[in-house]
Amino acid sequence: MSLPIRIADDEYAEADPHEPGGAIVVSAGYLPFRVPVAAGGVHHRPRFAGTTVQIAGVRYECVDEQVQDGRVVYALRPWPPDQIIRELVTYDGDFIAAMREERRRLAQRERGRRFYWPLYPLLGALPEADQIRWCERWGLEPRLATCLGASGEIVLLLWTWMSLPAAAALLLLGSTALLISAALMRIAGAVITAEVAGSPPVAALLWAARLFGGGLPPPDVTLLPMTREAFWARLALPDRQKREDDGSVTVRSVLPHLTWTMGARVAGEAEQWWRVAAAHTRVEQGRLVYTYRLAVEGLGEGVAVRDVRPPRPQAYQDAVMGDVRREWDDMRTAFGWLMSMLPTPVQERAFAHVGGPSAPRVGVVISAAFCAGAAAWMAAAPTFLNLLAAAALAGDAAWRLWRHARGLYAPSLFARWVPRYMRPERLSYHAHRAAEREALAAL
Repeated sequence: MSLPIRIADDEYAEADPHEPGGAIVVSAGYLPFRVPVAAGGVHHRPRFAGTTVQIAGVRYECVDEQVQDGRVVYALRPWPPDQIIRELVTYDGDFIAAMREERRRLAQRERGRRFYWPLYPLLGALPEADQIRWCERWGLEPRLATCLGASGEIVLLLWTWMSLPAAAALLLLGSTALLISAALMRIAGAVITAEVAGSPPVAALLWAARLFGGGLPPPDVTLLPMTREAFWARLALPDRQKREDDGSVTVRSVLPHLTWTMGARVAGEAEQWWRVAAAHTRVEQGRLVYTYRLAVEGLGEGVAVRDVRPPRPQAYQDAVMGDVRREWDDMRTAFGWLMSMLPTPVQERAFAHVGGPSAPRVGVVISAAFCAGAAAWMAAAPTFLNLLAAAALAGDAAWRLWRHARGLYAPSLFARWVPRYMRPERLSYHAHRAAEREALAAL
């Protein structure tokens, strides 16, 4: 295939009639092509090259961008052989299809930002994952949805409680105060830790509806946007690697590699270093795919490039998990009892490297004994709500001790909401989610 390449009437590339060896790309909208940045009078800073655009196997440099008759026209020149490639984009049908999908998504977000903002309180009541998906689809801010949803819930609870007869209001005082406290905690979490959280009653109703309604297939964790569950699932996926003809390695992943910036060094096997020579992102079938090109650095004499083994497919993921485990290690001494109550996947990240389910033995016993004592205290005043709470506390303690005796992790029903506010579960997730949002904004 050679120039011209016509993908559509408003998307094509052709030879530049005014510049021998050059080309132009015409598009209905902006493309992720960047023009060169001059040294700006700083003699020791080299010129920052424009985007490398590969068309039909030929590489060009994007040198100019203009808007003409409602279309964006990019001027391309043959790629200088002595220039470092920092960003490589292959112009073809798949690339334009991805750009059109991204334009459609951005148009949907702009329309949602204008017309769907009154839905903030309703969206703020949904579970975290659903809240993030709908807010991302409509260009809304999930943290604001959480705050407005919780605020609306507080107003509704107070209005309902104040409308009740005196006897019923007194009976439901404790339950109302508990729900209001949970809503206030959601607001504080959104403001202080940037955490998104839904209403517990709404989450319980949706969980029951999905359970008894036959259930829905689990969402594809590789699709946009990145939720908390999707982040941990992607962290378990290895990168896809491809050896190129020049000996470099192309790495593709649905997880942004925060430390793999341009020029960064990546440790390979046999103490061989690789350098990140190019990096770019693209939306492909609803997935944001991160592509990195690694080049061998400091190749030994007499060693062929193709004989050097690249970094392990999970090298970056293992480094992130190492940071997460170190964060948990710092918390274990003071908060071991709380960590023993967290959901099983969280406990696996916290204890798998230090003994597994047997590691939180003391924490399980202490927290279960505390719940059993609280159950006895509640049962001392035998009202219906007190007995219900006592049964829940006692059952939770017994179930956890039984699981621990069988060599399993022993999560507590009452600590399912805790992990999102704990530092080891927040830092890496928020950093990678922010990187995803920045990459989408750049596109």
